[in-house]
Amino acid sequence: MDLNRRSVLLAVLTALLVLCVGVSAASAAVWKDKGTNVSSKIEITFTGSSLIEGLGGTIGCAVHATIVTSGGSTGTVTKYELTNCVTGGAFKSCKVNAANAKALPWTVDVNTLDLTWTTSSVHYLLNASCSTSEIELIVASTTVTLFAPSAITEIEFSKTSAVFSEVASLTVDSPNSGTYGIG
Repeated sequence: MDLNRRSVLLAVLTALLVLCVGVSAASAAVWKDKGTNVSSKIEITFTGSSLIEGLGGTIGCAVHATIVTSGGSTGTVTKYELTNCVTGGAFKSCKVNAANAKALPWTVDVNTLDLTWTTSSVHYLLNASCSTSEIELIVASTTVTLFAPSAITEIEFSKTSAVFSEVASLTVDSPNSGTYGIG
């Protein structure tokens, strides 16, 4: 093999190696505690609100949520509590009798800059006189946006089913706001 072919082959192999390392590094995001890999169980608690829309109506609720992880690139949503729900639009005269997360825990996967919640399900029971007595929002996969991935202070997500959509904004509770992140 002449020198020119060797140089080209070496350049191609180097480029492939850089590409493989780059892909590997991009997919290797993990939970962090002040920049250090998490190696023991942590709980991140959140407070915020959620709004669902559909069939001309809305339901807004306060949310208290918890993500638990022992490190690595996964975790679980162990709590997603909905309280103090109010209704509007076509649901204005309705009362929310119950609002509950179903099938907890939900799986959380760490991506490079965001999280993915898998198979999240929320169920609402409305009073009998309401035109819709039950709402179930089941979504296979939800991307959770992190405004500061390396020091999480706030998360947001939007998910849609066939009839209803939900948007939520949650902040990390003190004293852990900005303590945990991904990277």
